[in-house]
Amino acid sequence: MNVNELYNEDLYGAYLLYGKEVLLIENAVDYLKNKYVDKSFEAFNLVSVSDFENLVESCETLPVMANKKLIIVSESEEFEKNLLDVDRTLKYFETIPEYSIVIFIDENSKLNKSKKFYKFFKKKKRTVEFDKVSPQEVTRFVNIYLNRENIEISPSDLNYLISKSSYNSKNLETTLMDLKNELSKFLSYKKIDRKIIDSVLTENIDTNIFKLTDAILSRNIDTAITEFKNLYDIGEPLQKTFVLIARSVRLLMGYKKISEKNIPDYEIMNVLGIGNFELKKVRAGSFNYRSDELVEFFKELEEIDKNIKTTSMDPYTVYESYLFKILSKKI
Repeated sequence: MNVNELYNEDLYGAYLLYGKEVLLIENAVDYLKNKYVDKSFEAFNLVSVSDFENLVESCETLPVMANKKLIIVSESEEFEKNLLDVDRTLKYFETIPEYSIVIFIDENSKLNKSKKFYKFFKKKKRTVEFDKVSPQEVTRFVNIYLNRENIEISPSDLNYLISKSSYNSKNLETTLMDLKNELSKFLSYKKIDRKIIDSVLTENIDTNIFKLTDAILSRNIDTAITEFKNLYDIGEPLQKTFVLIARSVRLLMGYKKISEKNIPDYEIMNVLGIGNFELKKVRAGSFNYRSDELVEFFKELEEIDKNIKTTSMDPYTVYESYLFKILSKKI
Protein backbone atom coordinates (compact mmCIF):
# COMPACT_ATOMS: atom_id res chain seq x y z
CA MET A 1 0.00 0.00 0.00
CA ASN A 2 1.34 3.45 -0.83
CA VAL A 3 0.64 6.83 0.74
CA ASN A 4 -1.86 7.89 -1.94
CA GLU A 5 -3.91 4.75 -1.32
CA LEU A 6 -3.82 5.42 2.42
CA TYR A 7 -5.13 8.93 1.84
CA ASN A 8 -7.72 8.14 -0.84
CA GLU A 9 -9.21 4.75 0.03
CA ASP A 10 -12.11 4.28 2.45
CA LEU A 11 -10.18 2.72 5.32
CA TYR A 12 -11.37 0.05 7.75
CA GLY A 13 -9.59 -2.44 10.00
CA ALA A 14 -5.89 -2.35 10.95
CA TYR A 15 -2.95 -0.67 9.18
CA LEU A 16 0.77 -0.33 9.95
CA LEU A 17 2.66 2.92 9.30
CA TYR A 18 6.42 2.57 9.70
CA GLY A 19 9.77 4.02 8.65
CA LYS A 20 12.51 6.49 9.47
CA GLU A 21 10.62 9.59 8.39
CA VAL A 22 8.75 10.28 11.62
CA LEU A 23 7.59 13.68 10.37
CA LEU A 24 5.81 12.07 7.40
CA ILE A 25 4.18 9.51 9.69
CA GLU A 26 2.92 12.32 11.93
CA ASN A 27 1.60 14.19 8.88
CA ALA A 28 -0.22 11.06 7.69
CA VAL A 29 -1.85 10.51 11.08
CA ASP A 30 -2.94 14.17 11.19
CA TYR A 31 -4.46 13.81 7.71
CA LEU A 32 -6.44 10.74 8.79
CA LYS A 33 -7.63 12.53 11.93
CA ASN A 34 -8.94 15.44 9.85
CA LYS A 35 -10.56 13.09 7.34
CA TYR A 36 -12.36 10.75 9.71
CA VAL A 37 -12.81 12.58 13.02
CA ASP A 38 -15.06 15.59 13.55
CA LYS A 39 -13.45 17.81 16.21
CA SER A 40 -16.82 18.17 17.95
CA PHE A 41 -16.80 14.44 18.72
CA GLU A 42 -13.05 13.88 18.99
CA ALA A 43 -13.36 12.72 22.61
CA PHE A 44 -15.47 9.77 21.44
CA ASN A 45 -14.11 8.96 18.00
CA LEU A 46 -10.36 9.41 18.43
CA VAL A 47 -8.79 6.93 20.83
CA SER A 48 -5.22 6.02 21.78
CA VAL A 49 -4.55 2.56 23.19
CA SER A 50 -1.46 0.59 24.16
CA ASP A 51 -2.68 -2.97 24.78
CA PHE A 52 -4.89 -5.61 23.19
CA GLU A 53 -7.74 -5.51 25.72
CA ASN A 54 -8.26 -1.76 25.34
CA LEU A 55 -7.93 -2.10 21.58
CA VAL A 56 -10.78 -4.62 21.43
CA GLU A 57 -12.96 -2.50 23.72
CA SER A 58 -12.38 0.59 21.58
CA CYS A 59 -12.98 -1.26 18.31
CA GLU A 60 -16.27 -2.73 19.52
CA THR A 61 -17.61 0.62 20.75
CA LEU A 62 -19.68 2.39 18.09
CA PRO A 63 -18.61 5.86 16.87
CA VAL A 64 -20.68 8.82 18.04
CA MET A 65 -22.50 10.80 15.33
CA ALA A 66 -20.10 9.48 12.68
CA ASN A 67 -19.53 6.54 10.36
CA LYS A 68 -15.95 5.88 11.47
CA LYS A 69 -13.71 6.14 14.50
CA LEU A 70 -9.90 6.25 14.61
CA ILE A 71 -7.84 4.21 17.05
CA ILE A 72 -4.09 4.92 17.35
CA VAL A 73 -1.44 2.53 18.70
CA SER A 74 1.68 4.69 18.96
CA GLU A 75 4.15 2.06 20.19
CA SER A 76 3.68 -0.96 17.96
CA GLU A 77 6.82 -2.69 19.20
CA GLU A 78 5.64 -2.51 22.82
CA PHE A 79 2.14 -3.60 21.80
CA GLU A 80 3.54 -6.70 20.10
CA LYS A 81 5.96 -7.44 22.94
CA ASN A 82 3.15 -7.47 25.51
CA LEU A 83 0.81 -9.76 23.56
CA LEU A 84 -0.07 -12.96 25.39
CA ASP A 85 -1.44 -14.68 22.29
CA VAL A 86 -0.27 -13.36 18.91
CA ASP A 87 -2.45 -15.76 16.92
CA ARG A 88 -5.57 -14.68 18.81
CA THR A 89 -4.68 -11.03 18.19
CA LEU A 90 -4.16 -11.49 14.46
CA LYS A 91 -7.40 -13.46 14.22
CA TYR A 92 -9.22 -10.54 15.85
CA PHE A 93 -7.66 -8.12 13.35
CA GLU A 94 -9.56 -10.06 10.67
CA THR A 95 -12.87 -9.26 12.36
CA ILE A 96 -12.45 -5.62 13.37
CA PRO A 97 -15.76 -3.82 12.65
CA GLU A 98 -15.78 -1.71 9.48
CA TYR A 99 -16.49 1.44 11.48
CA SER A 100 -13.14 1.11 13.30
CA ILE A 101 -9.83 2.19 11.74
CA VAL A 102 -6.79 1.07 13.73
CA ILE A 103 -3.44 2.74 12.95
CA PHE A 104 -0.34 1.05 14.30
CA ILE A 105 2.74 3.30 14.30
CA ASP A 106 6.27 1.96 14.16
CA GLU A 107 8.66 4.90 14.16
CA ASN A 108 12.15 4.03 12.88
CA SER A 109 11.03 0.50 11.90
CA LYS A 110 11.64 -1.25 15.23
CA LEU A 111 9.30 -4.19 14.55
CA ASN A 112 10.89 -7.52 13.70
CA LYS A 113 9.91 -8.16 10.08
CA SER A 114 10.40 -11.90 10.42
CA LYS A 115 7.63 -12.26 13.04
CA LYS A 116 3.94 -12.97 12.55
CA PHE A 117 2.79 -9.51 13.66
CA TYR A 118 4.54 -7.61 10.86
CA LYS A 119 3.92 -10.36 8.32
CA PHE A 120 0.17 -10.10 8.91
CA PHE A 121 0.09 -6.49 7.69
CA LYS A 122 2.50 -7.19 4.85
CA LYS A 123 0.43 -10.10 3.56
CA LYS A 124 -2.77 -8.06 3.73
CA LYS A 125 -1.04 -5.16 1.90
CA ARG A 126 -1.78 -2.86 4.83
CA THR A 127 1.70 -1.51 5.43
CA VAL A 128 2.81 1.99 4.44
CA GLU A 129 6.53 2.74 4.61
CA PHE A 130 7.75 6.29 5.14
CA ASP A 131 11.37 6.26 4.02
CA LYS A 132 13.72 8.98 2.78
CA VAL A 133 12.14 11.12 0.08
CA SER A 134 13.69 11.88 -3.32
CA PRO A 135 15.85 14.98 -3.96
CA GLN A 136 12.92 16.53 -5.84
CA GLU A 137 10.57 15.93 -2.92
CA VAL A 138 12.97 17.33 -0.34
CA THR A 139 13.39 20.46 -2.48
CA ARG A 140 9.60 20.80 -2.55
CA PHE A 141 9.45 20.26 1.23
CA VAL A 142 11.97 23.07 1.90
CA ASN A 143 10.29 25.39 -0.61
CA ILE A 144 6.88 24.92 0.99
CA TYR A 145 8.28 25.46 4.49
CA LEU A 146 10.10 28.70 3.56
CA ASN A 147 7.16 30.04 1.53
CA ARG A 148 4.78 29.38 4.41
CA GLU A 149 7.08 31.38 6.69
CA ASN A 150 7.45 34.17 4.06
CA ILE A 151 11.21 33.64 3.75
CA GLU A 152 12.79 34.45 0.38
CA ILE A 153 15.60 32.36 -1.10
CA SER A 154 17.05 31.94 -4.59
CA PRO A 155 16.96 28.50 -6.31
CA SER A 156 20.76 28.16 -6.12
CA ASP A 157 20.85 29.07 -2.44
CA LEU A 158 17.98 26.66 -1.81
CA ASN A 159 20.08 23.84 -3.29
CA TYR A 160 23.05 24.97 -1.19
CA LEU A 161 20.92 24.91 1.97
CA ILE A 162 19.76 21.36 1.23
CA SER A 163 23.31 20.17 0.50
CA LYS A 164 24.46 21.72 3.76
CA SER A 165 21.85 19.63 5.60
CA SER A 166 23.29 16.37 4.11
CA TYR A 167 19.74 15.04 3.67
CA ASN A 168 20.35 13.73 0.16
CA SER A 169 23.35 11.66 1.19
CA LYS A 170 22.36 7.99 1.18
CA ASN A 171 25.06 7.26 3.73
CA LEU A 172 23.78 9.56 6.48
CA GLU A 173 20.71 9.26 8.69
CA THR A 174 19.44 12.83 8.36
CA THR A 175 15.63 12.91 8.37
CA LEU A 176 13.02 15.50 7.42
CA MET A 177 12.52 16.15 11.12
CA ASP A 178 16.23 17.03 11.39
CA LEU A 179 15.89 19.22 8.31
CA LYS A 180 12.82 20.96 9.71
CA ASN A 181 14.72 21.70 12.93
CA GLU A 182 17.52 23.24 10.88
CA LEU A 183 15.04 25.33 8.88
CA SER A 184 13.48 26.68 12.07
CA LYS A 185 16.75 28.52 12.73
CA PHE A 186 15.90 30.91 9.86
CA LEU A 187 12.52 32.04 11.18
CA SER A 188 13.86 35.46 12.17
CA TYR A 189 14.93 36.21 8.58
CA LYS A 190 12.86 37.56 5.69
CA LYS A 191 15.46 36.66 3.07
CA ILE A 192 18.41 34.27 3.27
CA ASP A 193 21.51 33.72 1.13
CA ARG A 194 24.68 31.62 1.37
CA LYS A 195 26.34 33.98 3.81
CA ILE A 196 23.40 33.73 6.20
CA ILE A 197 23.16 29.96 5.69
CA ASP A 198 26.83 29.52 6.63
CA SER A 199 26.48 31.74 9.68
CA VAL A 200 23.30 30.07 10.96
CA LEU A 201 23.91 26.40 10.29
CA THR A 202 26.56 24.95 12.55
CA GLU A 203 28.43 21.86 11.46
CA ASN A 204 26.44 18.87 12.69
CA ILE A 205 27.71 15.42 13.59
CA ASP A 206 26.62 13.91 10.28
CA THR A 207 28.52 16.57 8.33
CA ASN A 208 31.68 15.91 10.35
CA ILE A 209 31.29 12.16 9.83
CA PHE A 210 30.93 12.73 6.10
CA LYS A 211 34.09 14.85 6.03
CA LEU A 212 36.07 12.33 8.10
CA THR A 213 35.07 9.50 5.76
CA ASP A 214 36.11 11.52 2.72
CA ALA A 215 39.42 12.40 4.36
CA ILE A 216 40.21 8.73 5.07
CA LEU A 217 39.37 7.71 1.51
CA SER A 218 41.46 10.52 0.03
CA ARG A 219 44.23 9.91 2.60
CA ASN A 220 44.14 13.51 3.74
CA ILE A 221 45.74 13.35 7.18
CA ASP A 222 45.22 17.01 8.18
CA THR A 223 41.47 17.02 7.45
CA ALA A 224 40.98 13.60 9.03
CA ILE A 225 42.63 14.59 12.31
CA THR A 226 40.70 17.87 12.37
CA GLU A 227 37.34 16.17 11.83
CA PHE A 228 38.21 13.44 14.34
CA LYS A 229 38.80 16.18 16.93
CA ASN A 230 35.62 18.03 15.87
CA LEU A 231 33.52 14.92 16.42
CA TYR A 232 35.05 14.45 19.86
CA ASP A 233 34.47 18.13 20.75
CA ILE A 234 30.77 18.04 19.84
CA GLY A 235 30.16 14.92 21.92
CA GLU A 236 30.22 12.03 19.45
CA PRO A 237 31.29 8.87 21.37
CA LEU A 238 34.83 7.80 20.49
CA GLN A 239 33.76 4.19 19.99
CA LYS A 240 31.23 5.23 17.32
CA THR A 241 33.88 7.26 15.52
CA PHE A 242 36.27 4.33 15.63
CA VAL A 243 33.58 2.09 14.12
CA LEU A 244 33.37 4.59 11.25
CA ILE A 245 37.14 4.47 10.75
CA ALA A 246 37.10 0.66 10.83
CA ARG A 247 34.28 0.60 8.28
CA SER A 248 36.26 2.77 5.87
CA VAL A 249 39.25 0.42 6.11
CA ARG A 250 37.00 -2.61 5.63
CA LEU A 251 35.35 -1.12 2.54
CA LEU A 252 38.70 -0.21 0.98
CA MET A 253 40.12 -3.67 1.66
CA GLY A 254 36.95 -5.37 0.39
CA TYR A 255 36.87 -3.30 -2.79
CA LYS A 256 40.53 -4.01 -3.52
CA LYS A 257 39.90 -7.72 -3.27
CA ILE A 258 36.64 -7.78 -5.24
CA SER A 259 37.79 -5.45 -8.02
CA GLU A 260 40.49 -7.95 -9.00
CA LYS A 261 37.73 -10.33 -10.15
CA ASN A 262 36.37 -7.90 -12.76
CA ILE A 263 32.72 -8.18 -11.62
CA PRO A 264 29.99 -5.58 -12.36
CA ASP A 265 29.31 -2.65 -10.06
CA TYR A 266 25.92 -3.91 -8.86
CA GLU A 267 27.55 -7.08 -7.51
CA ILE A 268 30.27 -5.05 -5.78
CA MET A 269 27.63 -2.85 -4.14
CA ASN A 270 25.69 -5.91 -3.03
CA VAL A 271 28.74 -7.58 -1.47
CA LEU A 272 29.97 -4.42 0.28
CA GLY A 273 26.49 -3.28 1.28
CA ILE A 274 26.83 0.22 -0.18
CA GLY A 275 25.10 2.36 -2.80
CA ASN A 276 26.41 3.76 -6.06
CA PHE A 277 27.34 7.11 -4.50
CA GLU A 278 29.60 5.51 -1.89
CA LEU A 279 31.01 3.00 -4.40
CA LYS A 280 32.39 5.85 -6.48
CA LYS A 281 34.12 7.31 -3.44
CA VAL A 282 35.56 3.94 -2.34
CA ARG A 283 36.79 3.21 -5.87
CA ALA A 284 38.58 6.57 -6.03
CA GLY A 285 40.00 6.05 -2.54
CA SER A 286 41.31 2.57 -3.35
CA PHE A 287 44.06 4.07 -5.51
CA ASN A 288 45.51 5.71 -2.40
CA TYR A 289 46.21 2.42 -0.60
CA ARG A 290 48.02 -0.85 -1.27
CA SER A 291 46.18 -4.12 -0.60
CA ASP A 292 48.85 -5.42 1.77
CA GLU A 293 48.81 -2.33 3.99
CA LEU A 294 44.99 -2.39 4.19
CA VAL A 295 45.18 -5.99 5.39
CA GLU A 296 47.73 -4.91 7.98
CA PHE A 297 45.59 -1.97 9.10
CA PHE A 298 42.53 -4.20 9.41
CA LYS A 299 44.37 -6.72 11.59
CA GLU A 300 45.45 -3.92 13.91
CA LEU A 301 41.81 -2.90 14.43
CA GLU A 302 41.12 -6.04 16.48
CA GLU A 303 44.22 -5.48 18.58
CA ILE A 304 43.27 -1.87 19.25
CA ASP A 305 39.73 -2.83 20.25
CA LYS A 306 41.12 -5.46 22.63
CA ASN A 307 43.61 -3.03 24.20
CA ILE A 308 40.95 -0.39 24.78
CA LYS A 309 38.74 -2.90 26.60
CA THR A 310 41.45 -4.52 28.72
CA THR A 311 43.88 -1.69 29.54
CA SER A 312 43.77 1.84 30.87
CA MET A 313 45.04 3.34 27.62
CA ASP A 314 43.43 6.65 26.65
CA PRO A 315 40.99 5.86 23.77
CA TYR A 316 41.36 9.28 22.14
CA THR A 317 45.13 8.97 21.92
CA VAL A 318 44.96 5.38 20.65
CA TYR A 319 42.43 6.14 17.90
CA GLU A 320 44.22 9.33 16.86
CA SER A 321 47.53 7.46 16.63
CA TYR A 322 45.88 4.81 14.46
CA LEU A 323 44.57 7.51 12.13
CA PHE A 324 48.07 8.97 11.85
CA LYS A 325 49.45 5.54 11.01
CA ILE A 326 47.01 4.57 8.27
CA LEU A 327 47.00 7.99 6.63
CA SER A 328 50.69 8.90 6.76
CA LYS A 329 52.00 5.83 4.91
CA LYS A 330 52.51 6.43 1.22
CA ILE A 331 52.31 4.04 -1.69
